[in-house]
Amino acid sequence: MSDHSPGNSQPRNGDTFVVGIVARISGCANQKEISLDDQVDHGEDVAVENCDGPIEYPVIATTGKGEWLDRPELAKIEEMLRTRELDLLVAEDLGRWVRGTEAARLCGIAVDHGTRVIVPNDDIDTARETWEEDVISACRDHVSHNAHTSRRIKHKLMNRFIKYGGATPREIYGFIKPPGAKTYDEWSKDPAAG
Repeated sequence: MSDHSPGNSQPRNGDTFVVGIVARISGCANQKEISLDDQVDHGEDVAVENCDGPIEYPVIATTGKGEWLDRPELAKIEEMLRTRELDLLVAEDLGRWVRGTEAARLCGIAVDHGTRVIVPNDDIDTARETWEEDVISACRDHVSHNAHTSRRIKHKLMNRFIKYGGATPREIYGFIKPPGAKTYDEWSKDPAAG
């Protein structure tokens, strides 16, 4: 159990609460950098609700796929937790850290080192007795969502391939895809690219 209960109003350094905030976007075409700012703002709101006093916010905001375990920010999160300097670590949802059980391992490190973790969108608070069960459930949900989405996209693309002879999501440089084109045969070379 964490050194800090929900009602603890004293920072561990005796002066200023240190609240780590983790924000991540995948970097897909439809994602905007402003989403990182939104996540940080949300984390700051959670901190203000749970800390009675001045707050310092070390932030880890990155762009990268949530499934990748070799992202440097994961090592940075673990390093921050092991310093025993954080009073609280916040992320909108566990998928902002990483998708899969690595998130559960990081929560365990936080608890072992006296850092409370709050993940509002997954309703996780390591100050609650059910934190471990809640974390495992959230990990399962995030992984399941990815697997489901992957199967749906693969099925849709295979259907288009069988039905139309190709699946043409986005044009690549050097080609023009007319509106409504369903096969590569309908594409043309872009004369300006030659």
